[in-house]
Amino acid sequence: MTRSLRERLLASRAPSGYRPGATLACLARNLGQQGIAAAGIIHDPAQGWHAEVHERVEAHLLMHIVTCEFQLQVPAPQLGDVSLEVRHAGALRRTGLACVYRKGDQARFAQLREQLLRHEGLVAALMPLDFKRLTLACRDSHWQLTLEHMGGSEVVNRMPAFRRYIPISPQQRGYLMASLAQFSVLLPSF
Repeated sequence: MTRSLRERLLASRAPSGYRPGATLACLARNLGQQGIAAAGIIHDPAQGWHAEVHERVEAHLLMHIVTCEFQLQVPAPQLGDVSLEVRHAGALRRTGLACVYRKGDQARFAQLREQLLRHEGLVAALMPLDFKRLTLACRDSHWQLTLEHMGGSEVVNRMPAFRRYIPISPQQRGYLMASLAQFSVLLPSF
């Protein structure tokens, strides 16, 4: 009895007030023409790429935040695992991009970092993009890009009770689509 009670109390569960799919539906309306299909897929038929969109929930004391993760998967011609994170550089103002090594082949990381930072189209799309987290991982001959934008998220508070959706502005939508398109072209060459 004590064990089952402990398991129920410690089991991972969604926060109170979380509505699965609600933030994704708001994001689909927010993106308009380039909306999300019913299966959580965003695509650009002109450039031939598609990305999956998932909700990610962060529980806090009396609130939770639901963000949307864009995941792009493309083939990788070279073998070798590597994982890295891309961030904005600069303390008060964005001065550039920084690539942070996480694990894997360090020589491949150095080569990829150099190519990413030299690619003008990608840097031009990522510099003004308000992203919270951007990770790249190469495993099993596939690149997995995960981009978590600050917009397209929902903040839900229990005390005082409120629920706010934070939209992606039209400018941010353009930068998001451009960065996904640039990554879909650049990553298959590594």
